Amino acid sequence: MARVPLVRYPDSSRSTNHDNNTQRGTTNLNSSDSRRNNYSYRISTPGKSAIANTSNSLSCIKTQTNKRTLIPVMINNNIEIQALCDPSTDITIIQQSCVPADAVIHPWTDGQLQVVDHKLNPIGWISVNITVGNIEHTMPKVGICTQLSFPLIFGFDWQQQVQARWP
Repeated sequence: MARVPLVRYPDSSRSTNHDNNTQRGTTNLNSSDSRRNNYSYRISTPGKSAIANTSNSLSCIKTQTNKRTLIPVMINNNIEIQALCDPSTDITIIQQSCVPADAVIHPWTDGQLQVVDHKLNPIGWISVNITVGNIEHTMPKVGICTQLSFPLIFGFDWQQQVQARWP
């Protein structure tokens, strides 16, 4: 299954980006959430019309090739897992089987997560310390899902909190 591109359309009901250093329809990764939210997110599918997406979303799809770049991360200083960095995913989520045994699991009250062709129902959330190389950060809220394509998926929330830049 090929990855379906996520197409971003400017939302005419919101303010327009007039920054001459940023092309129209692109987002500077160090921008604030308010600027990022000046766009409507729609999923582009061949042969189908685009569908508006107003909920939290995940855009990664696991393929047969598995050639995505996974990075090693340390959870709570004692569990090493692989993570996918997906800046088009709104929130960071973790596979239930990777949740530390001593983690306090809180009930998930933020609704379903929209994936390209279906929705996920997180079973809860945790606060967790995540180390990537020399970056150590406690994520205050990481969603827990029973079935994910990857052990951990870093979302836009993590990128903003650690001020990461994608190459």
